Amino acid sequence: MYQPVQKVEKRKSCWSILFAILGSAAVATVVTWLLMKYGQSSVPLTTTVNSTFDKNNDYTLVFGKVNGDSDLCSQMGRFILRKEGSAVDSAITTMICNGIMKPSAMGIGGGFLMTIYDRKNKQARFLNAKDKAPLAAHKNMFKDAGYHSSKIGALAIGVPGEVAGYWEAHQKYGKLAWFDLFEPNLQLCKTQSKHALKLRSQLCDTLKAIAEKGANEFYNGTLGEILIEDLSEVGSIMTVEDLKNYRVKWTDPIVSDFLNGTKLYTSNLPGSGGLLALMLNVFDEFKFSRRDLVGETNRIRTYHRIIETWKFAYAIRSQMGDPDFIDMTDLMKNLTSKDYARNIKNKIDDEKTWNEPGHYGGAHNLSKDHGTSHISVIAPNGDAVSVTSSLNGNYGSLTISSQTGIVLNSAMDDFSIPTITNTYSLPGNNKNNEIQGGKRPLSSMVPSIITTPDGDVKMVIGAAGGTQITTAVSYIIARHLFMGDSLQRAITVPRIHHQLYPMVLTYSHLIPDRVIHGLRVLGHVIERSEYDSSVIALVRSDNGTVIDHYGS
Repeated sequence: MYQPVQKVEKRKSCWSILFAILGSAAVATVVTWLLMKYGQSSVPLTTTVNSTFDKNNDYTLVFGKVNGDSDLCSQMGRFILRKEGSAVDSAITTMICNGIMKPSAMGIGGGFLMTIYDRKNKQARFLNAKDKAPLAAHKNMFKDAGYHSSKIGALAIGVPGEVAGYWEAHQKYGKLAWFDLFEPNLQLCKTQSKHALKLRSQLCDTLKAIAEKGANEFYNGTLGEILIEDLSEVGSIMTVEDLKNYRVKWTDPIVSDFLNGTKLYTSNLPGSGGLLALMLNVFDEFKFSRRDLVGETNRIRTYHRIIETWKFAYAIRSQMGDPDFIDMTDLMKNLTSKDYARNIKNKIDDEKTWNEPGHYGGAHNLSKDHGTSHISVIAPNGDAVSVTSSLNGNYGSLTISSQTGIVLNSAMDDFSIPTITNTYSLPGNNKNNEIQGGKRPLSSMVPSIITTPDGDVKMVIGAAGGTQITTAVSYIIARHLFMGDSLQRAITVPRIHHQLYPMVLTYSHLIPDRVIHGLRVLGHVIERSEYDSSVIALVRSDNGTVIDHYGS
């Protein structure tokens, strides 16, 4: 399936010389200089510069925009756009960079979900490159393996989809040569491996092999065999056949209209985009606007309505599973149904909440995922990419392949495991998300693109932060698009979170005490939390300016 690339002619590059001379401390300066040089523009390339659209050329973004949780990697992605690479080219380059700069969050040992928007044809596609359970996996595999065995160690590892996803996305939407997406990252990797204890030089050789030989080297070549050799030594059940049989999945994204024709494109299963669509549809039924934030009484009522919406949505999440194994057709139709959203809106009582999950239709607890990174891209031609990648835990399963330098995921912990209780001492009883060989677990990821009624990209958004991803993204969309906050304010304003399990509302300490008191009066069980998700967004304003912001 993954055909080798043409042999790449080896050539000397100014990248290698400059990175070697200046070292990691000056990497950002070097990248900026190179972007300036090769981008042939005198505009400073900092992440705070707003890009604008050329009004004389229909829909042309003069510079393009990339936003992620690494400034250096975002600038590298912009360099790819300046080389006339596509939005997908830019996203892949940025993701490879993030895997080098943030090996705790993502890398080629993990997987991702990607939403792609083609502005010219006003069409979107969804790429599922998430990790799969090895074929030998089964629902009782952790019964006698120990409490942490689904999170840490060889049994926690799913079959990685990251490299296959890069390849498939590039085959369909790439403009530059495959090797060109890796070249700057190879130089960066060499520098980082000398300065970062947690980045092994073997990873640089691995990336080079993939750059020169394509994804086939990972899934059907010597590299894959070496990886399995390492994993077998530490007790993994993954085999060479698991790698050979891995396939990404292309589907339509979840599509939903709100705010008089504004359109949401977001992740299909195993992602949580359907829940995001439901949340926004309920917000639309409430007709949220600026007035809902004016005054203490209005603010308390608005928070309460948002919280109750989340609780109903997360109850549905506890019934979801991989559609390749479980028929999810009717459930997913409900998530984009206006009637279904209206029914939920009508169930919400402005005077009180319930602290029994059964009231909301919930039956099972949720797994918690961390170790995630998000990237948003808008290309000069108006195309967009929203992609979230993850190792699932910080440094995944805490397992690294000694010969390849790859940090491996802990994707198996995203399944519902009946023999292991979660952090809150609740059993995993969602049978639709039970472990089966070749199955993908549920994910909280919601890489999303929002367009205007005319089909132009309005917003590209996603987040890292486990089960807080969906609530954070829905909250920021509500604050910005419904209630009129600036993007910066929408992202930085103190947040709340409720995921039904546990039956606790968490909040930032910056939310006024009187608002928290008002929510307690309504019956909410409340705890302060310092942990929050990191949201990555790009927004195109009505005058064509593209604004980016990243924050927790």
